[in-house]
Amino acid sequence: MSALACVGYACQRRRCFDEVLALAMPRCRALLLLSLMLLVPFAVRHRRTAWQPPCAGRSPTAGLVAPPSFCLAARRAHWLLRRRGVVAVRAGRQPGGCGGRGGAQEALAAVEQPLLLPPLERMQPVKASSDNNTVVLPCFPLPLARVAFPGTERTLNICEPRYVTMYADMLHNGASSIAVPKMHRGPDGIRLSGSCVVFQLCDLKDGPAGTNYRYTCRHKVSRRMRIHKVLNPEVFQDASTYLQVECSEIQDTDADSQYSVEERALIDALWQVVEARASAGDPLRRWELSHDARGVPWLTDNAAVPTISEESLNGVSADRLQGLWHLAGLWQGYGERRVIALRQARDRVGKGEATLRGDVSAEDRERSEKRLRADYDAEAASVAEATTKLMQRLLSSDSHGSRLALLTAAAAEETQRLAAVAALRASLGGGPMA
Repeated sequence: MSALACVGYACQRRRCFDEVLALAMPRCRALLLLSLMLLVPFAVRHRRTAWQPPCAGRSPTAGLVAPPSFCLAARRAHWLLRRRGVVAVRAGRQPGGCGGRGGAQEALAAVEQPLLLPPLERMQPVKASSDNNTVVLPCFPLPLARVAFPGTERTLNICEPRYVTMYADMLHNGASSIAVPKMHRGPDGIRLSGSCVVFQLCDLKDGPAGTNYRYTCRHKVSRRMRIHKVLNPEVFQDASTYLQVECSEIQDTDADSQYSVEERALIDALWQVVEARASAGDPLRRWELSHDARGVPWLTDNAAVPTISEESLNGVSADRLQGLWHLAGLWQGYGERRVIALRQARDRVGKGEATLRGDVSAEDRERSEKRLRADYDAEAASVAEATTKLMQRLLSSDSHGSRLALLTAAAAEETQRLAAVAALRASLGGGPMA
């Protein structure tokens, strides 16, 4: 039954079964294939059944029963999103239960995607409005592989002339705030996210000797803003000076509401992730072997990356001021560690346990291993993209309740994935996954 659950989860995620068959011992492959044959008619019937509110105490994959606390967290998240009006049953589409492609995924997909401004190349210069609720701030677009959350600190090394000028102007005018949106480079040009954070300058020093850095600046991330206008978009391409944007602070529309139950549900859902990962035997490895541009190997210690663990969750809160942003940072680090683990699994393909067993030709082995590596790369890219999008949704949301529901739904889906990993591991006799 556990093998059936794993195959069912893979069907829900539209994942191929090569990695499952590659890791299974010969006596287990027949069981997995039989499970797939049994599951196909069930999956078809399941897709045609009428929708039931998530979660009904079981996952959409046969034989995989969700823990009660996991169901409670997912159910609370879905209820909250329904109450906020961001979850609706779409015509011609039937959401599934909690986890997989339904429930948690539906909740995430139902929330509006973070707004991207039009490409800077297509914008025209505009003047600032006279609205007293908006402010004009200097703008420093950054790729921000790791999203900056309110309450955290960031240090920037400044060397580009236009940003050296920006900090010099700030010192001259006695200002300390800059708007920092995420910058997206795409086929249509450079676009800025519609929401951003404010970096409050705390300390400015001359750059280290022997470097090209003019300033080393330490900032505190103070608040979230929504960008309404880019006043001088034409200067970004020629780098003649820095951008200026007109923006307003993002205020919660539910500032008077209390969410103690939902906050507790989020923490419970994160604890479920920790417990499910321990059961799955899927550790987030600390060390990563990399090579520089010259091919010299070096080790990266990922222990400094914050992540979801027993230690990090002890004594935490999910309040709207700082607690939720701290948990969001932990989840972001968890996503980074998952990407690292997937890269390491890719590098182990063809070595030791991560190779095909049985009587297979060298050509088939090479083809399967190449496909496995490509699957690991695709999964790592998908995890990184999903984490970044979730973090941007949290930043742009104007509701503490919706932010709680988003994180709870993401944790519920991850618990579902880890439960399938644990079931697969049990079907293979408890051996290593890769």
